[in-house]
Order: sequence, then C-alpha cells, then structure tokens
Amino acid sequence: MGQKEATSIRPFVLFTYLLFWILFSITGLAVFLQAPPIVLTVLKNICAWSSTFVVLLLLRHTKESIPDFIKKQFPRVGIADFMIPTVIQALIVALSILCFILLRGESVKGLSYIKLSDIVPAILINITSGPSGEELGWRGYALNALQKKHSPLVSAILIGLLWGAWHFPLWLVSGLSGYDLVVYSLSFMLGICSFSVFLTYFYNKSKNLLVAVWVHFLFNMLLQIVLIEDYRLITIVSVFYLVASTLLILIDKKSMTTNDSLTSAAPRVGGSS
Repeated sequence: MGQKEATSIRPFVLFTYLLFWILFSITGLAVFLQAPPIVLTVLKNICAWSSTFVVLLLLRHTKESIPDFIKKQFPRVGIADFMIPTVIQALIVALSILCFILLRGESVKGLSYIKLSDIVPAILINITSGPSGEELGWRGYALNALQKKHSPLVSAILIGLLWGAWHFPLWLVSGLSGYDLVVYSLSFMLGICSFSVFLTYFYNKSKNLLVAVWVHFLFNMLLQIVLIEDYRLITIVSVFYLVASTLLILIDKKSMTTNDSLTSAAPRVGGSS
C-alpha cells in the first residue's frame, strides 16, 4: 500500500474500529441491563453505521463537501446492474442450502422457513443495518481510495480483510468456542473476502452505491429465508462465493486487474480529492 493511500484510509480504519467498539460496548451494556428488544435492535443497527459516521467526520477535513461526496456515489445505473448479481446470489444460497442438507442426510421437506409476518420486519432491520450503514464507508470511501493505487482485485481483498476483522467482536458473542469458533471465524473471513471481491466487481460496473447496498442486503436477507442456525452453512456459502468471485475474475479479468477505467475515488484526508 502506498504512503498516500495508507494516509488516506488509516484514519478511517482506526476510527471506524474504535467507534464500533464503543457502540458495541454500549449495546452490550444495554443487553446486560435487559433493555427492551426494540432498543437493542436500534442499538445494533447504529453499530453498523460506525463507518458512515467516521467518513462524514473525515470529510470535514477535506476540500470536498459532504453533499458533493454523497452525490458522487449515485451516478446513472441500469436494471441489469441489480438483476445479474441478484440471480447469482439467489443461486449461491440455493446451492449452499442444498449441499448443506445433502451432507447432513436431510430432506428439503424438513426445512423451516421465515414466517410471512416476519418478512417485512426482517427487511427493514436488514436494510437499515449493514447494507445502508456500512457501504458509504467501506465501498464509497475506503475501496475507492485504495483503487487510486491498486487494482480492484487487490483493493477488494484488502477491504475484505479489514472489513472482516472489523466484525471480530461479533465472533466473540456468537456462542461458539474452541474448534467451532475457529472454523466459524476462518469461514467468515473467507466468505467476507470472497464477497468483497464479488461486491467490488458489480459495484465498479456502475460506481453507484445503491448496487453495493442491494448486493449486501441480499447477502444477509437470503440467508434468513430458510431457518438454519448452523455455522457450517456459512462455510458452504463462503466456498460458493469464492467460486463465484473466481469465475468473475476469469471471465472479466481486465476489469478486476487494472484500474485504468476507475475515476471515482475518495478524497485524501487533509488534501484535495
């Protein structure tokens, strides 16, 4: 990573981690005090917005205004930019669940599904948490900053590692321990790095943040349609996202290994954009 790029994203990463830990601790205190479920849900969603809060703060120290930066995140976009990743992600989840039940010797008929009455609340909770709360920071700011120096592939992997490690506190409260926690953590990192490449590919096609929000939303929401509370499903999903990302790179190698066509980038802190 070049010195200027490191200078650009280092404050973002450090302050995002710090703020998330603070908000996470407040949420943990609320759990300890047995706060109402609605309060806990709101606090959990606020935690997901830590990167956005940090970006808005950092932008005050650049020559680019917040309205201009946000406006730049929403250029013209086509329906195909949403439909193509939607089909691929639906296929990934379907194949993952099929492999999961086959490996366990179970039947599709034995699966449990989300209740109709829970669909709308699940959509609202999901869309207002990670998808809308994380993408302005991790994709709109940090990814674009890295892509000023590195290829989309390298930038996506770096973001995947940083973004994945940012979730570390969530691993500690997963309820897992020992071998299971290690497998879950490694699967999570594999999955989030693979997903970061997948997401970067489709985001770069339009540079419209709504695409990133949508793809992120589908990643979360599709896994909640079928009720499977077994961390080993994450391992299978991670492998399929790795396969999908690898195929995208092989099919469209140029767009992931060169950054000649990338013009949108995050401003450097303390400097011009």
